[in-house]
Amino acid sequence: MFEEMSNSGHLYLICPECCLEETLRRHFRGRNFFLTMLGAVFDLANYSFGDSIQNLLDEQNIDEINVINDLNCSFFKNAIEPDDRINEFYAAKVIKEVESAYHVANDPLLNAHQKLKRMAEINVWEQMDRLKYVPQISDLMVKKNISVKGFTYDRHQDIFQEVISGPAEIINLKILTN
Repeated sequence: MFEEMSNSGHLYLICPECCLEETLRRHFRGRNFFLTMLGAVFDLANYSFGDSIQNLLDEQNIDEINVINDLNCSFFKNAIEPDDRINEFYAAKVIKEVESAYHVANDPLLNAHQKLKRMAEINVWEQMDRLKYVPQISDLMVKKNISVKGFTYDRHQDIFQEVISGPAEIINLKILTN
């Protein structure tokens, strides 16, 4: 998991509520850059956001994009046990739509921790899938051979678990099923 220092950079897409920056610096060496959005749900249709990612990829020699979802994120908890205070946020709406599509909250075979883990994993896939719909980002990722990785983070055990890893072309595959 540890990497040698190099000129290349790693871009982490994370939720600011989870405060993962220092934890990521401790676990992953190198030049790290962070973009944050509540629930790690990125509004890639927002041109300025896509432009920000494109500029980082171009100007900072980014060779890896990582989507990180914390199992303790209140947006995943909200999808399992709704809290009206959180429901007004874009991230809460998107994550609830994802939960509805995959029926995680009502799965009788999963305990509460497993439901949160499943929601975090699904959101990693969903965010990776969203990247392909922004040509300015997906084309640049393929052109520069930028790899993509997705992780869940369990803060109680201080463990990152890889959900997906591969070349940029992997974002063209949606293999997660109901």
